Amino acid sequence: MKRVFALILLLALLLSALPSCGSEKPGEIPGSSSGEASGSEASQTLEPITEEPETDPFEGAEPLPADLTIPENIRQPDGTVIGTIVLPAGADANETVAAEELHYHIEKVTGATMPVVRRPGEGYGSLIVCSTASLPAVAELFADDIAWLADTGDGESTRWCDDGFAIRTVGKDIYIIGNTSRGALNGAYDWIEENLGVLWVRADEELGLIYDEQPEVTVSKTDYREKSPFQMRGWIHSWGNAETHKMWSRNKLNWDGQNAIFTCPVGGYIKSFLMGSPLYDPEETEYWNTDEEGNRLSPEESLQVNFYSEKAIEALAAACVVQLQNGLSCSFVGEEDVMGIPYSRPYDTQPFEYAPGQFVNPEDEDYVSTVFFTFINKIARKVKEEIPDGKVGTYAYQIAIIPPRCEIEDNVYIWLAPINEDMCFPLMSELAEDKKMELEAARHYWKYVPGWAGKSDHIEVYNYYGIGRAFHQVTLPIWERMQQDIQLYVEYGFEGVSSEGVGDGTGTWDKVDGGDSLFPAHCWNMNGMLWWIYSKLAWNPWEDVNALIRTYCERVYGDAASYMLEYYRLMKQGYDEAAPTMKRSLFWYTHHSEYYKGYIRPTGIGHPIVDALNAAYDAASGPIKEVIGYMKDAVFTNLSSFRSY
Repeated sequence: MKRVFALILLLALLLSALPSCGSEKPGEIPGSSSGEASGSEASQTLEPITEEPETDPFEGAEPLPADLTIPENIRQPDGTVIGTIVLPAGADANETVAAEELHYHIEKVTGATMPVVRRPGEGYGSLIVCSTASLPAVAELFADDIAWLADTGDGESTRWCDDGFAIRTVGKDIYIIGNTSRGALNGAYDWIEENLGVLWVRADEELGLIYDEQPEVTVSKTDYREKSPFQMRGWIHSWGNAETHKMWSRNKLNWDGQNAIFTCPVGGYIKSFLMGSPLYDPEETEYWNTDEEGNRLSPEESLQVNFYSEKAIEALAAACVVQLQNGLSCSFVGEEDVMGIPYSRPYDTQPFEYAPGQFVNPEDEDYVSTVFFTFINKIARKVKEEIPDGKVGTYAYQIAIIPPRCEIEDNVYIWLAPINEDMCFPLMSELAEDKKMELEAARHYWKYVPGWAGKSDHIEVYNYYGIGRAFHQVTLPIWERMQQDIQLYVEYGFEGVSSEGVGDGTGTWDKVDGGDSLFPAHCWNMNGMLWWIYSKLAWNPWEDVNALIRTYCERVYGDAASYMLEYYRLMKQGYDEAAPTMKRSLFWYTHHSEYYKGYIRPTGIGHPIVDALNAAYDAASGPIKEVIGYMKDAVFTNLSSFRSY
């Protein structure tokens, strides 16, 4: 009965939100926005600093080159020239990249070559990139900013990242500062975006580095500070590439699979990981599952490893220690990426003691997850004995998505991965209960995911916004659903957000039934805007999504903007209208024909979206014309498979 009332309520809300026929003009923005619900905390505008430092923050720095040439293309509002980029002698790799990126983009936009030096000069201003480590004087000069950036939350309210930034004007100079060097890098990217008007939307710079040439630029935004409610933000790419990684870094994302900030080999490979352990004994059979009668299986036959085995725990802990000693920030013991609950007779037929005197029974729905996370806890404790700050990562995934009864060790990092999540509704919607799904747990995420809140300080949600068989053939208009999910993750206190995706420009792999591609090429042509919006929401979940859509269309599509706005509006309209009535789940493995049969053809948007894309193609010029051409051909080809649409 509860779900019936929920369905009626959602239908009423959706119908009230849908535009009447003809009520919106072509080019109006599709979607919705919750506004800056926590904007005062995530982003703050500041008063300028009027007093210059009494002592030289750069005392002892190497002198300026005698032949220094100062360009005059970047100016403060009062006309003061910003003539150099200052990189302190103590700068690390992140700050060095920040200076290089400032230099590169200033040259792209203005044509001017701005020198990178070790100290500011006289008679002009400088862009100064620094952190408390590279320029200790900033800790006193910007004491309030540094205290704000260092405040990552007390666990009772919203938590915050440690790589936020502040951009401050002091006299003629502009300081781009972080409490960490990664914060300074994020600040440099934000300064470039806000003051040079640069967007990074695709890995290929010819297509995705968006800017207007300007012989002279006046600094328009300074004296503000920002930080994200997520420590880790990014993507776990299938076959990513360096260009994609750089694009996401420029959008202030700091996690991309195995990156230099938090290196963790996330993956489902527990069996091979165990067999690679220095303690692995190939003659030992206890490591492995059994069949239903209790006969021990081979490694190849086992779905997982034996989670009740102390020998498996010892071997996996040793393998984790090797990973950490080889330079990883976090080792990883993820369940094998297969469906099905393994047998481990007779143990899995008996009550399991997860803490002294506390038991979970085989018939309890959280039995398997409690067994699994007790197993992970034991590994984590052994790792901590060898390496006190050693971290152990794992999944909350197909067999362990249900919150366990046991506590979680403080050195366990969890990737909560709602595989097969239904894209029709937000992750916390009860309406998925009535869908037919291959994975039973996927019907109950509304019940399970909130239960993880408070379970651990280290939970990152691993969604599937960027991976799917259909994404090269259909645009998925889920920006509103995505924002609702991410805002809830803030409320739950989760540490990070990530999504599985495919690197931009990568090819086609893993053919499935009928020759369809599991990881298709061209999906960025159809869904690049969605994933750019994701990057913005990962940094600030309270962004105005409508404004983001308009910005993207105007800057990326140029003269075709109004027609592409109409295309996205229609797609969102059709999706919202059809989603409550869809009997089938739309998830990462859904074939693209289901999208056309489910929400495009029945809602009558077929001809209008074809018309919008044709008009956009005619209006477009430059490299983006080819992208729109791909979109219109894909949409027309799919709709042409129907007798009428």
